Amino acid sequence: MRKILWLFLLVAAALPALAQPEQVVRRLYTAHKKFNSLKKTVNACRDCFTPNFYNLFLQSLKTPPDGGDFLDYDFLINSQDEWIDFQVGKASYSGVTAVVPITVWLGQPSHGRDPGQTTTRGNIYLSRQAGKYQIFDIKHGKEGRSVREDLKGIVEANRKK
Repeated sequence: MRKILWLFLLVAAALPALAQPEQVVRRLYTAHKKFNSLKKTVNACRDCFTPNFYNLFLQSLKTPPDGGDFLDYDFLINSQDEWIDFQVGKASYSGVTAVVPITVWLGQPSHGRDPGQTTTRGNIYLSRQAGKYQIFDIKHGKEGRSVREDLKGIVEANRKK
């Protein structure tokens, strides 16, 4: 009985570490480096996103047959260019929301994290639902361009066609 209780306490102590927002973001960007495809990454890491955000992404991929608005950039790196590496910052918390800063180095892989290399910076917004953090928005740049709003705009524009 003691062994079972000890095992239960060990697992219970480890579970909160699995749900940390920095780990969700790190997992997502590590997968993105592997797949190098926004669609493959988002599908492989579906559980990293709230159902609403994930569905917006899927809907934004449906361009009407006669053309229309479409997702023309990689919203994880805020660019159409190649990227080299990423760095996940420390989360800040407010209630059930966490914000994790992200820095992405753009350019050719041979350049590495050169201080002169172009970077994009953003914030990943996560909400805690059912004990785990999931991404509900990503905002890039100083003005905080919202990926969620971009996706909504694409979906709405294509509904009208």
